[in-house]
Amino acid sequence: MVDPRGGGLRDHLRNPLGDRREGLLMNRRTHRDRVDAPGQWSRGRLRLAGAAIVGVALAITGAGAWAVAGMIGSPPATPAEATTSDTPMVGTAATVDEALPASLTTDPIGSLTIPAATRLGPAGVPTGFPATAEGALSQLVAIDSAALSPLSLQRAQEIAGVWIAADGLTDQWSLVTGLAELQGVVESSGMKTSGLAVEASMGRVESPVRAGTTEVCVDLVLSLEGVATDQIAAADCQRMSWTGQRWVIAAGTEAAAPPSVWPGSQAAADAGWQWLVRQ
Repeated sequence: MVDPRGGGLRDHLRNPLGDRREGLLMNRRTHRDRVDAPGQWSRGRLRLAGAAIVGVALAITGAGAWAVAGMIGSPPATPAEATTSDTPMVGTAATVDEALPASLTTDPIGSLTIPAATRLGPAGVPTGFPATAEGALSQLVAIDSAALSPLSLQRAQEIAGVWIAADGLTDQWSLVTGLAELQGVVESSGMKTSGLAVEASMGRVESPVRAGTTEVCVDLVLSLEGVATDQIAAADCQRMSWTGQRWVIAAGTEAAAPPSVWPGSQAAADAGWQWLVRQ
């Protein structure tokens, strides 16, 4: 569940060890590696965990894992420093910042009621949703959650093979390409994680159902299980196609991913996101 206090969680993300001088995303000082005591994490490894989860989110949304490998070698730049850094970054610092935990807006935000699954479909993904835009959104939530949670390229490829329409670009699906890159980063870093915690918090219907096709979006909150409590938002939009029995991701080019924004933030309200309410 997203922390309604917002600011406290943001402070924890930037400062997992309680030392504001060595915030996870703000410190530019050099770091001297040390051997961790059993069961403990060094500041460097906590920074790595934060860098990896940011990279996962950006890879999923089609922006690539930007400089995750570079972030492992040195602490990330502040937003101001990132604009002048010699290290190229895909996207903008402002986009990354808006995906981090933030205070909830006081503006009214609507809600979308999405239906519950009634059975398991191919690859064990929940399905049985109606042929409505809300049903398509529920199916996208189920697909993304099942593909991301294990942090496994093999699992994501399995899901892509049965949940993307025939002739779809399964190997180029953003979740597959993103997980391929980030799984390598996580494995080479020595981080021990059981997977990704995935929470679908907000949604949007971009177009009504026409000729069995609709475009829907979900705003997810991601964190690495068993590593740290750092969280980041990742938005995913897909064109969904009705087969007569279930929704699948439509063949062809993926829908453009919107900027990832923290659920309930002013940026989320401005972008037209709505809270997801499950039946």
